[in-house]
Amino acid sequence: MFDLSLRRFSQAGLAFLLITATTAAYAESPDATSPEKSAPSIDVDFNRDIRPILSKNCFHCH
Repeated sequence: MFDLSLRRFSQAGLAFLLITATTAAYAESPDATSPEKSAPSIDVDFNRDIRPILSKNCFHCH
């Protein structure tokens, strides 16, 4: 009788442990809910920043 009671307790404890671990694994971390820090604003100029890349890599084919 004691072994049966201990087995039930062990199975219930194991089930509780698995449910708790699974819930903790899928829970969102506190960092995920905090607002993201925005990147510093950088002015991008087409002729200064983009056009040289296109000239170097794209204009000869396209």
